Order: sequence, then structure tokens, then C-alpha cells
Amino acid sequence: MARKDTSTHNSYKLSDSSFDRIESTNVLIIGNGPSAITLSFLLAGHWPCYSPEDFPSPNENVTNATLQNIHDRLLYHCAMDSCNHDEYGNQHESISKPKLRSLMESDLREIGENLVGRTGANPISVLMDQLQHPNADFGERNPSMLKWTYRPDRRVDHIVIGSSESPGGIWHAIAKTCSSKLCSNSTTEMLTLSRRSLMQLPVLPIYDDENHQNDSDGELPSDNRVPYRVVANYYRRYVNHFGLDEFFHNHTRATLLDWDPIDQCFIVDASCRKSSSSNQRKYRVRYRAKRVVLAKGTSTMPRMLNIQGETFPFVLHSLTKLDVIIRQTQLLPCWRLPILSTSRTQSPDPILIVGSGLSAADALILLSQRCQRRPLRIIHLFRKSIRDRSLIFNQIATNDSNYPEYYQVFQKMKHSVQNNIHCLECLPHHHSPPSSTSSSKQLSLRFEYYQAYQECILSSIQTTANGHRTATLEFLNKNKSDSTLCCHCNRPINHQLTVRITFALILIGSSPQLDFVNENIRQRMARDSTAPIDHRLNPISIDPYTHECKDVPGLYALGPLVGDNFVRYVQGGALAAANHIYHDERNQNSNYGSIIIDSSNHSSLFDIDDS
Repeated sequence: MARKDTSTHNSYKLSDSSFDRIESTNVLIIGNGPSAITLSFLLAGHWPCYSPEDFPSPNENVTNATLQNIHDRLLYHCAMDSCNHDEYGNQHESISKPKLRSLMESDLREIGENLVGRTGANPISVLMDQLQHPNADFGERNPSMLKWTYRPDRRVDHIVIGSSESPGGIWHAIAKTCSSKLCSNSTTEMLTLSRRSLMQLPVLPIYDDENHQNDSDGELPSDNRVPYRVVANYYRRYVNHFGLDEFFHNHTRATLLDWDPIDQCFIVDASCRKSSSSNQRKYRVRYRAKRVVLAKGTSTMPRMLNIQGETFPFVLHSLTKLDVIIRQTQLLPCWRLPILSTSRTQSPDPILIVGSGLSAADALILLSQRCQRRPLRIIHLFRKSIRDRSLIFNQIATNDSNYPEYYQVFQKMKHSVQNNIHCLECLPHHHSPPSSTSSSKQLSLRFEYYQAYQECILSSIQTTANGHRTATLEFLNKNKSDSTLCCHCNRPINHQLTVRITFALILIGSSPQLDFVNENIRQRMARDSTAPIDHRLNPISIDPYTHECKDVPGLYALGPLVGDNFVRYVQGGALAAANHIYHDERNQNSNYGSIIIDSSNHSSLFDIDDS
């Protein structure tokens, strides 16, 4: 496909002398989280291989139709390869058994066609996940069916840039928030949603770096969800363990992505920070790259409601900002809350939480645990019905065995919604009872008052002349009936409810921050060029088998940007991009030779010391 000149301004024509450093590379990866780490691992020459001889007999162990389909396709693909036949096309007995086959050299479109996962992941993401975690969706814990070989002769030149201080991306910020002290004598950590094995990247297992318990023997611990801190440290250690540090430029934030039609390459300008023992220096660097991969994730820019008053300083959009407020003692200790009330004896005004996802649940857990000396009053509203099957809690929190903390949140939500609605004047002032104790050692949720409103939206936020902060809640059409009455005084709520608040936490997801991308390129990336890119409403349009943008050749997108929202799935997107880049390079360079690997001539990553 011929490239178009997408530049309408002279940004790429800035003189190279304006930059402190100029670097050229084959592939530039923007973002340094799990997607970027996996892609760097593959481009550095670490290749996943599949051998049909090592696959268990379908009649004995394969109970997954998708996995069986993948096995049949791989077996067919290997058997039909020309290298398994003589020059006349006749299959010899001595070479009739398929050899070890690298997925990097296979036709992923043929193998992954129409594969569908449970979460809407892309087909190659499903392919890689099924091979890495066979039958994981059926509750089984089986070893990976992939073998990994190290092929330094197939290494592709690349650079990874990311704004975080070390590899791992947003995971370090999340870990910092979730590892904060709760009170003077106790500390707790929030755990990942996925279990340990599903947070791992290829080959190297996750272990708790405090206990030094390694999972390399294949046995997973019974309590297999891990703290965010452990995961963040693991991604940092992963890059160091496999010698990928040379490819990573951390503390580097992309400020421009453009296309230079003269030199026929992408231009990426970046701002870098370099810390030393004496000072911190900032400098500018320009990268010229044949290909660019967007692996930034979507957690960098919270989604907005775009309502009146949303920009007030007491309206927060992320747990990180909530943690900052707590650390600055604006919210903790609770007996020093700078919040408003009608009198000295009345309880303080409530905190408003908007959202029905895990971030809203995490906020409830955070506020409950950090404000135990004086529990808070909470008003929680969300657009969905408590019975909506798409509600995340109806998928993961139906019992307290796997996610006890979210089970507690869900039970409190259901109990509150099942009760009739109170008007503001009739909100109870007594302490609500703590949630039922589960098998988890985590603290029970405890608030002075908690009221949940389902199928309800926040329509505006105001400040009054006497200094009060108020929020207007509006019930959706399906709830608009004459029976919407206060359960205490029987006064009609009139489908709108105005409440006084202290803070508002609007936690309704996030959007990718792609403002550094040239506007014309950004429009061509999206499915709908007239609307902003949104990973749910208006995602980046990619070839699902290569992850290359359909209308911007040489530009790729990975991870949550294209719907692969879990670490277990981002690895397949990295494989799709690496596979396409490798084939493109091979077509331009005939010296790559045979595409079938003889496993005896190459080192196995399983021989590398994991210590």
C-alpha cells in the first residue's frame, strides 16, 4: 500500500540540531509495559516453538474445542511444509514427522483464522494464550505447550521508550498506590485480578521476591494471586534477566509521532530525563524508525463524563489521585477531614463514588481500610443494573473463594440496592454493620453509611453560596415511575436527587493518551475518523493477524489499545507484530536462509539459569 503524506505541519522538519541526540532504528516501541517487554523479548531473538510430538493425545487430555482446533491446524501446517518433502514433493518416511516449528516463521493467519476467546481478544492473542495456558479457562493449571529457543542471528534492531522509571509501565504507579500504609501499625496490599501464572511473561516465572519462592518447578502456590508490587518488580527483573536493558530507554516520553515523506520513515520526538546523584537533567531526542509500535495501554488518561462541575478540584478521576490526597492528609486521618456538614454534631457529608468496575471497588476498599477510626459515609451510583450480566462482579464475585474482597463489595452493593431509596434528609446516621467475614484475612468493609443507586447517572456537580458541594443524581428512564419514594418519609424523589458531598470519585475507565500522534495519522488509525480513538467505542483499526494499522503501513498497536486487556493476551499481539516484522524483513533480505529450525543447533531458554 502506497503511503500518503500525512503531515500538514512542519513538525518533522524541525532541524535535527534542535535535539540533543538523534537515533535511528528499525523498530521503535512506544510504551514499556508488558506488551512492549514481550515484543522486545521476541525481537531480541527469543522464539516460541511448537512440536506436535509433544502435544498430548487429543483423546486423552484435550477437552477444549479451541485448543483442539489449534492443534489440528498446527499439525496440518507442519505436515504440509515443503521442508518435510523432497524436491519432488514426495513425503519420505525419514522426514515424515514434523520438526520443531517456530511460531515466528509460521503463517499465523492460517493458524489463527477466526479464533475467538471468551473476552473478545484478538485471534493471535487467543492462539498464544491457549498454547501458553492450556485449558486455563476450565480451571486447569497445565504447563505451557511451547518450547523457547534463542536465535540471536534473527535479532531485529529496536528501541523501547517509556515514561516510567523502569520497565513495567503503569504497573509501578499502581503498585505504589496499593502498597501504601493503611494505619500506624499495619500494612496490606491489593492483589492482582488474575492469578500468578496468568501475569507471567514467557519462560520466567513470577515469585515473591521477599520469600524467594520460585515456581520454576511448575507447581503454583494455593494462594496464587500476587500483590501488584511483586508483579511490578517482576517486569523490571524480567528485562534485566534476559539482557533486554540495552533496548530500553526509560524516563522517555514521546511528544510527537509523524511521518517524514522525504526520508520515508517515522519521526518520533521525545523528552527524556536522566537522573544522577547530583541532579536531574532533561534533554530532547529524535528517533527515526522504519516501523513504530504503540504499546502504551489505556490507563494514562481517565475517561470523563463531560458534565457541569467535573473540573472542580474536589472531583477525582483515579485511585492515584485519591492516594495523593490521603498522603497529604486531606482525607486521612479521618478525624481531620476537611469536609462540610450542617452542624458540629452531624455526620460529615458523604463521599460520592461513580462507577461499577473494579476501580470503584478498589476505591471502596481503600477508603474503608484507611478510615477505620472514623468510618465514612458513601454514596455509590452506577449506570448498570445490579443484575446486569456484563457487570464485572456478576462474573468474578459470585462467591468468596477467588476474589473475597470483591465479593464483599458486591454483597454490600446488592444489600444496599435491594433496600428502598432514602432521600437526603432521611439518610441513616448510625454505623452500617461490617460485611460478613470471608475466608480472606482482608479487613471487612466498614462505613458509617453506604447507599448504592443502580441505573443512575451523575448529571452535574455544583458549589453553593454557603460553600457546600452538591451533586445531582438522575435516575434512568427505566426507573422513572410514581413508586420512587423515600422508604422513610414516603416523599417522592422526583427522579432527581441532589446530595451534599465532600469529594467525588468518578471511576468509569480510561482512554488512551495519543495526543502526541499527528492528527492526520490519528484519524487514519481509528475506525471512525471523525471520532476520538477509544478502545471500546472507536478502537484502532488493525489487521488482527499482524496488528498493523490497516491505513498506516508500518504502524502497529498492541495490548489494551486494541482490546487485549489482560497480560495473558498481550503476548499474542506481540507475537503477531513480531511475526509480521520478521517476514517483512526476510522478504527484503534473502540471507535469512531456511525457516525450519533444527532444535539441536540452537540453545534452549530452559537451559538458562533462572537465579
